[in-house]
Formats: sequence, structure tokens, C-alpha cells
Amino acid sequence: MNKNMFSIPIFQYKIERWGEVKENLLQQFNNSLLEKIQNDRTMGGHLYTDFFKCVRENEIPEYIIGSLKSIDPYIVKFLDEASEYYNKPNDQVGVSSAWFQKQETNMLHGVHNHGAIGFSAVCYVEFDKDKHLPTTFISPYNDFVWGNTQYYQPDVEEGDIIFFPSCIQHYSPANNSDSDRIIFSFNLK
Repeated sequence: MNKNMFSIPIFQYKIERWGEVKENLLQQFNNSLLEKIQNDRTMGGHLYTDFFKCVRENEIPEYIIGSLKSIDPYIVKFLDEASEYYNKPNDQVGVSSAWFQKQETNMLHGVHNHGAIGFSAVCYVEFDKDKHLPTTFISPYNDFVWGNTQYYQPDVEEGDIIFFPSCIQHYSPANNSDSDRIIFSFNLK
């Protein structure tokens, strides 16, 4: 009998009426409070984000609320499909933080995780599959034959949203193109 001891879930959805949703997200993005972050501790990454400004605020900025409203149907769908992973009713799971992130040429976001809080999500707002690389996940388990680190890059395109366990190490590879890579991300707990 063959069984797997462990598995790591990832949920992926294609956002319907993407043109309208993208327009709203980009409008909200233009209202965001992005600041350039230089992080020498994790692979020397640098990028633009409003994460730290949003964390410092006592209340969620209006542009974040507007962004979440536009993708709310996918949060609800995810919670229905992922209910086995939460030990509380879906109406008690909520967004604990949300932010935009922009990577211009040569910018990257080094290896990190979001803590053991539940699930996180990435919505690919400006993403050219021919020019940009998706979020790269690092397996907590090495290859059991050779002991090598294992990586996973989901097959995503602009207008996709993925949900993954917050504690999984991941990074955003360097943007080696001349077009910006913009994502909207949030944590659920």
C-alpha cells in the first residue's frame, strides 16, 4: 500500500472578468503608499511595497479594503475549499494584513515566510508570463533520494490568485525584464 506521509496544499484560481478587477486593483495600487525597501538580510532583495506602512497603521487603508472587495469571491471560494485546514468556522477567518508589491528591473524579494498563521495569497496584477517568474516556493523536505532542496513554481499568469500555507519559505525571483511586476498579497488567519 502506497501512502504519502505529508502534503502541502496550494489553491489556484483564475479571476473572472479580469479586465474590470485589474482596473480596480491598479487604481487602488496607484493610491497606495509604496516605499522602496532594501533588505540585506534575505538575499539582498529590494522592491517597492506598502507592507510596512500598512502594518504601522491602526486601521486598514481604504485602498486595501477596495482591493480586497474586488477579489472577495475568491477568498470565499478558497475558504470553502480549504475548510479542513482551519479549526474554526469560515466566518471567523479573516484578512490580517494586505499589501501591494512592485518589482522594477533587477528587483527581487528574498527568501521569507509569513509565519505560522494560516494561509497567504498572491494575486498577479501586472505579470507577463513571458518576462516574469512566479513566486518560487521552497519545500520544507529535501529530495529523499539525493537530499537536494526542492523548489516549486506554480504555472500562473496575470489574473491568477494563489493561496498557500503562510509558513512555507518562498521568494520572488529577480525581475530581469523592463516591465514592472505587480502583485497584491494578503494573509488570512
